[in-house]
Amino acid sequence: MKRSNGRHKYILLCVLVAILAGVGVSYAAYTSVASIRRVITTKKVTDLLYFSSNHMIAYPIEDDSKITTKVISFSDTDFTKINITVCNYPQTSSNRVCKKDIVYSFSATLLDTDGKPLTEGTNKDLVSFFSVEKNGDGNYKSFSITNGQATFQGQTLPAKVRTQDVFSIYLPKEYLEQVTILVKAVPEDAASSEATKQNALGRVLAPMTSVNQSSYWTGSFTDDLAQTDSKSLYGFNYVVSGAGEGYITITWNAEYLKLSSNFLTMYDAFIEERSISSEQKMNYIKLHVGGLDSNDNFSMQFYRTKAAPKSEGWSATAGIGGSVVPDSALSDGAYISYAYQPKE
Repeated sequence: MKRSNGRHKYILLCVLVAILAGVGVSYAAYTSVASIRRVITTKKVTDLLYFSSNHMIAYPIEDDSKITTKVISFSDTDFTKINITVCNYPQTSSNRVCKKDIVYSFSATLLDTDGKPLTEGTNKDLVSFFSVEKNGDGNYKSFSITNGQATFQGQTLPAKVRTQDVFSIYLPKEYLEQVTILVKAVPEDAASSEATKQNALGRVLAPMTSVNQSSYWTGSFTDDLAQTDSKSLYGFNYVVSGAGEGYITITWNAEYLKLSSNFLTMYDAFIEERSISSEQKMNYIKLHVGGLDSNDNFSMQFYRTKAAPKSEGWSATAGIGGSVVPDSALSDGAYISYAYQPKE
Protein backbone atom coordinates (compact mmCIF):
# COMPACT_ATOMS: atom_id res chain seq x y z
CA MET A 1 0.00 0.00 0.00
CA LYS A 2 2.83 2.39 0.85
CA ARG A 3 4.45 1.50 -2.45
CA SER A 4 1.22 2.38 -4.26
CA ASN A 5 1.05 5.78 -2.53
CA GLY A 6 4.63 6.51 -3.57
CA ARG A 7 3.80 5.61 -7.16
CA HIS A 8 0.76 7.89 -7.11
CA LYS A 9 2.89 10.76 -5.78
CA TYR A 10 5.44 10.15 -8.53
CA ILE A 11 2.73 10.22 -11.22
CA LEU A 12 1.22 13.39 -9.75
CA LEU A 13 4.66 15.04 -9.79
CA CYS A 14 5.16 14.12 -13.44
CA VAL A 15 1.75 15.55 -14.34
CA LEU A 16 2.54 18.82 -12.57
CA VAL A 17 5.88 19.11 -14.34
CA ALA A 18 4.22 18.49 -17.70
CA ILE A 19 1.57 21.11 -17.02
CA LEU A 20 4.14 23.70 -16.02
CA ALA A 21 6.25 22.93 -19.09
CA GLY A 22 3.29 23.31 -21.42
CA VAL A 23 1.91 26.51 -20.05
CA GLY A 24 3.44 29.90 -20.96
CA VAL A 25 3.90 31.86 -17.76
CA SER A 26 3.79 35.65 -17.84
CA TYR A 27 3.87 38.34 -15.21
CA ALA A 28 3.93 42.13 -14.93
CA ALA A 29 7.44 43.50 -15.47
CA TYR A 30 6.68 46.39 -13.18
CA THR A 31 5.13 45.46 -9.87
CA SER A 32 5.75 48.69 -8.01
CA VAL A 33 6.88 52.26 -8.55
CA ALA A 34 10.28 51.23 -7.16
CA SER A 35 10.72 48.91 -10.13
CA ILE A 36 10.25 51.46 -12.90
CA ARG A 37 13.96 51.93 -13.56
CA ARG A 38 13.93 48.67 -15.52
CA VAL A 39 14.03 48.98 -19.30
CA ILE A 40 10.63 49.02 -20.97
CA THR A 41 10.33 47.73 -24.51
CA THR A 42 7.68 46.31 -26.80
CA LYS A 43 10.01 43.39 -27.65
CA LYS A 44 11.77 40.79 -25.58
CA VAL A 45 15.53 41.11 -25.39
CA THR A 46 15.85 37.89 -27.39
CA ASP A 47 13.81 39.47 -30.19
CA LEU A 48 16.15 42.42 -30.67
CA LEU A 49 17.89 42.52 -34.02
CA TYR A 50 21.66 42.86 -33.52
CA PHE A 51 22.14 44.05 -37.11
CA SER A 52 20.84 47.53 -37.80
CA SER A 53 21.30 50.80 -39.67
CA ASN A 54 20.33 54.45 -39.55
CA HIS A 55 18.76 54.35 -43.05
CA MET A 56 18.34 50.66 -43.93
CA ILE A 57 15.73 48.38 -42.38
CA ALA A 58 15.71 44.63 -41.82
CA TYR A 59 14.11 42.30 -44.36
CA PRO A 60 14.23 38.50 -44.91
CA ILE A 61 17.34 37.45 -46.83
CA GLU A 62 16.63 36.95 -50.56
CA ASP A 63 13.23 38.66 -50.35
CA ASP A 64 14.00 42.04 -51.92
CA SER A 65 10.27 42.70 -52.31
CA LYS A 66 10.28 43.76 -48.65
CA ILE A 67 12.72 46.63 -49.29
CA THR A 68 11.04 50.03 -49.00
CA THR A 69 11.92 53.53 -50.18
CA LYS A 70 13.11 56.43 -48.04
CA VAL A 71 13.39 60.06 -49.16
CA ILE A 72 16.69 61.74 -48.26
CA SER A 73 16.31 65.53 -48.23
CA PHE A 74 19.18 67.92 -48.87
CA SER A 75 19.19 71.60 -48.03
CA ASP A 76 20.65 74.22 -50.35
CA THR A 77 24.27 73.05 -50.35
CA ASP A 78 26.83 71.99 -52.92
CA PHE A 79 28.20 69.26 -50.66
CA THR A 80 25.89 66.24 -50.94
CA LYS A 81 26.72 63.03 -49.11
CA ILE A 82 24.65 60.24 -47.59
CA ASN A 83 26.14 58.44 -44.58
CA ILE A 84 24.77 54.91 -44.13
CA THR A 85 25.61 52.97 -40.98
CA VAL A 86 25.81 49.21 -40.44
CA CYS A 87 25.85 48.23 -36.75
CA ASN A 88 26.07 45.09 -34.64
CA TYR A 89 23.65 46.43 -32.03
CA PRO A 90 19.98 47.50 -32.09
CA GLN A 91 19.40 51.14 -32.99
CA THR A 92 17.11 51.44 -29.97
CA SER A 93 19.50 49.73 -27.53
CA SER A 94 23.12 50.54 -28.29
CA ASN A 95 24.34 49.05 -25.01
CA ARG A 96 23.51 45.55 -26.30
CA VAL A 97 26.01 44.02 -28.73
CA CYS A 98 25.89 40.90 -30.88
CA LYS A 99 27.80 38.03 -29.30
CA LYS A 100 28.80 36.59 -32.68
CA ASP A 101 30.83 37.86 -35.62
CA ILE A 102 28.75 39.21 -38.49
CA VAL A 103 30.47 38.97 -41.87
CA TYR A 104 28.56 40.87 -44.53
CA SER A 105 28.78 42.55 -47.91
CA PHE A 106 27.61 46.11 -48.51
CA SER A 107 26.41 47.16 -51.94
CA ALA A 108 25.05 50.35 -53.45
CA THR A 109 23.34 50.23 -56.83
CA LEU A 110 22.41 53.31 -58.85
CA LEU A 111 18.87 53.23 -60.25
CA ASP A 112 16.79 55.69 -62.20
CA THR A 113 13.65 57.21 -60.69
CA ASP A 114 11.60 54.27 -62.00
CA GLY A 115 13.77 51.78 -60.15
CA LYS A 116 15.59 50.46 -63.22
CA PRO A 117 19.41 50.12 -63.40
CA LEU A 118 20.83 53.52 -64.25
CA THR A 119 23.26 51.95 -66.73
CA GLU A 120 20.36 50.99 -68.98
CA GLY A 121 18.81 54.44 -69.25
CA THR A 122 19.58 57.69 -71.00
CA ASN A 123 21.35 58.97 -67.89
CA LYS A 124 23.89 56.11 -67.76
CA ASP A 125 26.78 58.56 -68.11
CA LEU A 126 25.96 59.86 -64.62
CA VAL A 127 27.41 56.71 -63.04
CA SER A 128 30.94 58.08 -63.25
CA PHE A 129 30.04 61.06 -61.04
CA PHE A 130 29.17 58.95 -57.97
CA SER A 131 31.51 57.29 -55.45
CA VAL A 132 31.47 55.50 -52.08
CA GLU A 133 33.85 55.71 -49.11
CA LYS A 134 34.03 53.50 -46.01
CA ASN A 135 34.67 54.93 -42.55
CA GLY A 136 36.22 58.10 -43.97
CA ASP A 137 39.40 56.27 -45.01
CA GLY A 138 39.92 58.45 -48.09
CA ASN A 139 39.65 55.52 -50.50
CA TYR A 140 36.79 56.31 -52.87
CA LYS A 141 35.27 53.38 -54.75
CA SER A 142 33.68 54.15 -58.10
CA PHE A 143 30.46 52.61 -59.34
CA SER A 144 30.77 50.03 -62.11
CA ILE A 145 29.84 51.41 -65.53
CA THR A 146 28.40 48.01 -66.47
CA ASN A 147 25.96 47.46 -63.61
CA GLY A 148 26.04 50.75 -61.69
CA GLN A 149 27.10 48.99 -58.50
CA ALA A 150 29.78 49.51 -55.84
CA THR A 151 30.40 46.56 -53.50
CA PHE A 152 32.37 46.02 -50.30
CA GLN A 153 32.74 42.31 -49.54
CA GLY A 154 34.03 40.53 -46.45
CA GLN A 155 33.14 43.29 -44.00
CA THR A 156 33.19 42.14 -40.37
CA LEU A 157 31.41 43.38 -37.26
CA PRO A 158 33.39 41.62 -34.49
CA ALA A 159 31.63 39.71 -31.74
CA LYS A 160 31.05 41.46 -28.40
CA VAL A 161 32.60 44.71 -29.63
CA ARG A 162 30.23 47.63 -30.28
CA THR A 163 30.97 48.43 -33.93
CA GLN A 164 29.55 50.77 -36.54
CA ASP A 165 30.68 50.91 -40.18
CA VAL A 166 29.82 54.07 -42.10
CA PHE A 167 29.50 54.03 -45.89
CA SER A 168 29.42 57.50 -47.43
CA ILE A 169 27.88 57.95 -50.87
CA TYR A 170 28.95 61.14 -52.64
CA LEU A 171 26.65 62.50 -55.34
CA PRO A 172 26.59 65.75 -57.34
CA LYS A 173 23.84 68.14 -56.33
CA GLU A 174 22.71 68.68 -59.94
CA TYR A 175 21.83 64.98 -60.28
CA LEU A 176 19.99 64.55 -56.97
CA GLU A 177 16.52 63.98 -58.37
CA GLN A 178 17.63 61.92 -61.39
CA VAL A 179 18.64 58.81 -59.48
CA THR A 180 17.69 56.52 -56.61
CA ILE A 181 20.12 54.27 -54.77
CA LEU A 182 19.51 50.70 -53.64
CA VAL A 183 21.69 49.98 -50.59
CA LYS A 184 21.98 46.54 -49.00
CA ALA A 185 23.99 44.83 -46.27
CA VAL A 186 23.75 41.04 -46.58
CA PRO A 187 25.29 38.36 -44.30
CA GLU A 188 27.85 36.30 -46.24
CA ASP A 189 27.79 32.96 -44.42
CA ALA A 190 25.49 30.69 -42.42
CA ALA A 191 26.87 31.72 -39.03
CA SER A 192 26.38 35.40 -39.82
CA SER A 193 22.85 34.74 -41.11
CA GLU A 194 22.06 32.99 -37.84
CA ALA A 195 23.42 35.98 -35.91
CA THR A 196 21.13 38.34 -37.86
CA LYS A 197 18.18 35.94 -37.54
CA GLN A 198 18.11 35.39 -41.32
CA ASN A 199 17.75 39.11 -41.97
CA ALA A 200 19.57 41.45 -44.32
CA LEU A 201 19.39 45.26 -44.32
CA GLY A 202 18.22 47.32 -47.27
CA ARG A 203 16.53 50.49 -48.50
CA VAL A 204 15.99 52.41 -51.69
CA LEU A 205 17.17 55.96 -51.02
CA ALA A 206 15.59 58.76 -53.04
CA PRO A 207 17.71 61.93 -52.73
CA MET A 208 16.10 65.28 -53.43
CA THR A 209 16.29 68.91 -52.44
CA SER A 210 14.40 69.84 -49.29
CA VAL A 211 10.88 71.26 -49.58
CA ASN A 212 9.63 72.31 -46.16
CA GLN A 213 5.97 72.44 -47.10
CA SER A 214 5.99 68.69 -47.70
CA SER A 215 7.43 67.99 -44.24
CA TYR A 216 5.44 66.06 -41.70
CA TRP A 217 6.20 64.60 -38.28
CA THR A 218 3.98 62.92 -35.74
CA GLY A 219 4.30 61.71 -32.16
CA SER A 220 2.44 58.63 -30.98
CA PHE A 221 2.32 55.93 -28.31
CA THR A 222 3.14 52.40 -29.43
CA ASP A 223 1.58 50.77 -26.37
CA ASP A 224 -1.99 49.64 -26.99
CA LEU A 225 -3.65 52.10 -24.64
CA ALA A 226 -7.09 51.16 -25.88
CA GLN A 227 -6.61 47.65 -24.48
CA THR A 228 -4.58 48.52 -21.39
CA ASP A 229 -5.46 50.38 -18.22
CA SER A 230 -3.12 53.35 -18.67
CA LYS A 231 -2.80 53.95 -14.95
CA SER A 232 -1.42 50.44 -14.45
CA LEU A 233 1.50 51.10 -16.82
CA TYR A 234 4.79 52.07 -15.22
CA GLY A 235 6.36 53.11 -18.49
CA PHE A 236 5.39 54.26 -21.97
CA ASN A 237 6.91 53.79 -25.42
CA TYR A 238 6.64 57.01 -27.45
CA VAL A 239 7.74 57.34 -31.08
CA VAL A 240 8.32 60.45 -33.19
CA SER A 241 8.52 59.71 -36.92
CA GLY A 242 8.21 61.50 -40.23
CA ALA A 243 10.14 63.33 -42.94
CA GLY A 244 11.41 66.82 -43.65
CA GLU A 245 14.08 68.87 -41.90
CA GLY A 246 13.10 70.83 -38.83
CA TYR A 247 12.86 70.66 -35.07
CA ILE A 248 10.75 68.47 -32.78
CA THR A 249 10.19 69.54 -29.17
CA ILE A 250 9.10 66.78 -26.79
CA THR A 251 7.62 67.99 -23.49
CA TRP A 252 6.69 65.90 -20.45
CA ASN A 253 5.64 66.27 -16.83
CA ALA A 254 8.84 65.65 -14.84
CA GLU A 255 6.90 65.30 -11.61
CA TYR A 256 5.54 61.98 -12.83
CA LEU A 257 7.77 60.90 -15.74
CA LYS A 258 11.46 60.48 -16.55
CA LEU A 259 13.00 60.00 -20.01
CA SER A 260 15.24 56.97 -20.42
CA SER A 261 18.95 57.84 -20.20
CA ASN A 262 19.58 55.37 -23.05
CA PHE A 263 17.71 57.67 -25.42
CA LEU A 264 19.76 60.68 -24.33
CA THR A 265 22.97 58.76 -25.00
CA MET A 266 21.97 57.23 -28.33
CA TYR A 267 20.53 60.39 -29.88
CA ASP A 268 22.79 62.99 -28.30
CA ALA A 269 23.94 64.17 -31.77
CA PHE A 270 20.36 65.16 -32.65
CA ILE A 271 19.56 67.05 -29.43
CA GLU A 272 19.71 70.81 -29.99
CA GLU A 273 18.43 71.85 -26.56
CA ARG A 274 17.45 70.12 -23.38
CA SER A 275 15.94 71.16 -20.09
CA ILE A 276 15.93 68.11 -17.86
CA SER A 277 15.81 68.67 -14.13
CA SER A 278 13.93 67.08 -11.25
CA GLU A 279 13.49 70.58 -9.86
CA GLN A 280 11.36 71.63 -12.84
CA LYS A 281 7.84 70.48 -13.34
CA MET A 282 7.99 70.42 -17.15
CA ASN A 283 11.04 68.97 -18.94
CA TYR A 284 11.76 69.05 -22.66
CA ILE A 285 14.23 68.13 -25.37
CA LYS A 286 14.51 69.71 -28.82
CA LEU A 287 15.64 67.40 -31.64
CA HIS A 288 17.05 68.42 -35.01
CA VAL A 289 15.28 65.99 -37.35
CA GLY A 290 15.19 65.29 -41.06
CA GLY A 291 18.73 66.46 -41.76
CA LEU A 292 21.19 64.67 -44.01
CA ASP A 293 22.17 61.97 -41.50
CA SER A 294 19.01 62.02 -39.43
CA ASN A 295 16.84 59.05 -38.54
CA ASP A 296 13.21 59.08 -39.65
CA ASN A 297 12.11 57.36 -36.44
CA PHE A 298 12.99 58.24 -32.84
CA SER A 299 11.80 55.73 -30.23
CA MET A 300 11.89 56.84 -26.62
CA GLN A 301 10.87 55.33 -23.31
CA PHE A 302 9.41 57.20 -20.37
CA TYR A 303 9.11 55.80 -16.84
CA ARG A 304 6.82 56.86 -14.05
CA THR A 305 8.60 58.36 -11.07
CA LYS A 306 5.52 57.94 -8.89
CA ALA A 307 2.10 56.40 -9.14
CA ALA A 308 -0.61 58.00 -11.25
CA PRO A 309 -2.93 60.36 -9.37
CA LYS A 310 -6.65 59.73 -9.44
CA SER A 311 -7.13 62.87 -11.49
CA GLU A 312 -4.95 61.62 -14.35
CA GLY A 313 -7.07 61.52 -17.49
CA TRP A 314 -6.30 59.89 -20.83
CA SER A 315 -7.54 60.88 -24.25
CA ALA A 316 -9.40 58.21 -26.20
CA THR A 317 -7.05 58.95 -29.11
CA ALA A 318 -3.85 58.86 -27.06
CA GLY A 319 -2.58 55.89 -29.03
CA ILE A 320 -2.45 57.84 -32.28
CA GLY A 321 -0.47 60.84 -31.08
CA GLY A 322 -0.72 64.11 -29.23
CA SER A 323 -0.97 64.60 -25.50
CA VAL A 324 -1.58 61.91 -22.94
CA VAL A 325 -3.85 64.13 -20.92
CA PRO A 326 -5.82 67.28 -21.84
CA ASP A 327 -3.83 70.53 -21.84
CA SER A 328 -5.93 71.83 -18.99
CA ALA A 329 -4.62 69.03 -16.77
CA LEU A 330 -0.86 69.35 -17.26
CA SER A 331 -0.31 69.01 -13.53
CA ASP A 332 -2.23 65.78 -13.26
CA GLY A 333 0.10 62.85 -13.83
CA ALA A 334 1.65 61.65 -17.07
CA TYR A 335 1.85 64.17 -19.89
CA ILE A 336 3.83 63.87 -23.14
CA SER A 337 3.41 66.08 -26.20
CA TYR A 338 5.32 67.04 -29.32
CA ALA A 339 5.55 70.14 -31.49
CA TYR A 340 7.15 70.33 -34.94
CA GLN A 341 8.79 73.42 -36.45
CA PRO A 342 10.04 73.23 -40.09
CA LYS A 343 13.52 74.55 -40.75
CA GLU A 344 13.36 77.91 -42.47
